[in-house]
Amino acid sequence: MSARNAFIAANRFGLGARPGELDRLKSDPRGALIEQIHTPQLPASHRGLATTTEILEIHFAGRRSKDPNGEETYRKPLRTKMLAAVVARANGQVFSELAFQERLMLFWSNHFTVSLRGRPVVGALAVNYEDEAIRPHLFGRFADMLVAVAHHPAMLMYLDNFISFGPHSPIGQNTGRGLNENLGREIMELHTLGVHGGYDQADVTEFAKVLTGWSIEGLGAERGTPQFKFRDYGHEPGAKTILGKTYQEAGEAEGIAVLNDLARHPSTAKFIATKLARHFVADDPPPTAIAKLERAFRDGEGDLAAVSRALVDLDEAWQEPLAKVKTSEEVVISALRALATGDVPPRGLFGTYRVAAR
Repeated sequence: MSARNAFIAANRFGLGARPGELDRLKSDPRGALIEQIHTPQLPASHRGLATTTEILEIHFAGRRSKDPNGEETYRKPLRTKMLAAVVARANGQVFSELAFQERLMLFWSNHFTVSLRGRPVVGALAVNYEDEAIRPHLFGRFADMLVAVAHHPAMLMYLDNFISFGPHSPIGQNTGRGLNENLGREIMELHTLGVHGGYDQADVTEFAKVLTGWSIEGLGAERGTPQFKFRDYGHEPGAKTILGKTYQEAGEAEGIAVLNDLARHPSTAKFIATKLARHFVADDPPPTAIAKLERAFRDGEGDLAAVSRALVDLDEAWQEPLAKVKTSEEVVISALRALATGDVPPRGLFGTYRVAAR
């Protein structure tokens, strides 16, 4: 029994066992996981990576210049930054002694996903996004993680909110540029309430209006540190009604208020609990597991430390059959953890990812 539970702790809750890890886990597998529920640690391999500001500066400067062949000059340096960050991320996972933290990092990164495809700058920012918007809040309040995600340049650019303007804002009236609903819809459908969470198209449109003006410093004629900037002249004026509640005009604070209300909504507790149970227990999770996680989320008002403890305490997570299948990325990381070799070389890492994904 102790050997089986050690295996579950290392694989269902972690990233695969490093040499000697199963023996260390045998005495108290659950306790070893609970001990990791503390201030999230940034892997040493992430130190020295390009900052968000540096990456955005490359992007904005490169879009304004061409090489001798007429190609925009930002793509190659952004790809170099992205590859370095992906390798650093993999090394952090391979050598981590806090694998439960890293597994939760993977879960929440997938929940608040941004795509490496599309704008090269979003791929280059992906690890920064995880480290700045998600990792600090792994055991904090879900609402704080949600607010941080919605402010991050990677998310604002991925879903085009940085170019979303209120139709009645000064920008909207002067340029004819209008509303983009991508971020508002994704927050409701995929980040909080869920597709059956009780909202409708009118709520999405109103929320998109709330989020107008949420943009990035350093665009257009402006110069400065390329990070979040609220552009009041792009914000849709007036009150907005979402899920039956009216929010008075309040600039950026208007959006933060809506995000906090969405984080506390009963549909959000149900949606998050279901996703956690599906990720850590089974593709068709037992209703009892969902109910326990939902209660922890609701009673703790989104306290993710309490939710993580409830996850470890689920008897359903420690029972057979062990039916979850690892992703190709998890298979590679698990194998590298078992081998306990030196730092992962970039060429070998990406080649192995391609093989595992076939």
